[in-house]
Amino acid sequence: MQSGTPVILLARHQDPVQLVAGYGSGADDYIVKPCNPCELVVRIHAVLRRMPRHRQMPPALSSGSYRFGDWVVDVDVEGRQLRRLEGMAIALSIGEFRLLRVLLAHPNTVLSRERLLELTAGSDPQAFDRSIDNQVSRLRKKIETDPRRPQLLKTVWGNGYILAAEVHPA
Repeated sequence: MQSGTPVILLARHQDPVQLVAGYGSGADDYIVKPCNPCELVVRIHAVLRRMPRHRQMPPALSSGSYRFGDWVVDVDVEGRQLRRLEGMAIALSIGEFRLLRVLLAHPNTVLSRERLLELTAGSDPQAFDRSIDNQVSRLRKKIETDPRRPQLLKTVWGNGYILAAEVHPA
């Protein structure tokens, strides 16, 4: 079985023959029912974390600078600097820079916490969905005139975040 889709077997008994056959056919995990729903959710997340990340990468931005709102950013990794059109430069952390690159690659598109985490965290086992909230908050403080009333990096309650700006090569 090589579909790339994760498979968790839910079995009635803990039968060693069935367990070996299941793993042998490509299953990623095996759970005996009845099981605790919380355990099932945790195992689903664990299987998804182990999936290769290369299928989940954002569309590539060409190297160079991009303009959004009153800002210009060079998406090449070396500098990680954000500049106002008037010239004031602001340094970005690696996490803020990754988040901004993903948002620039998906302008005017609502991205859930989970999707942002997939696209920014890579294979970081320490990442969790609320870390995205922290990165969004830090990035807002840098790009928004009033971070409490964001105009560029908005929250879409219950759905995620959106970069509400047109993105153009600078």
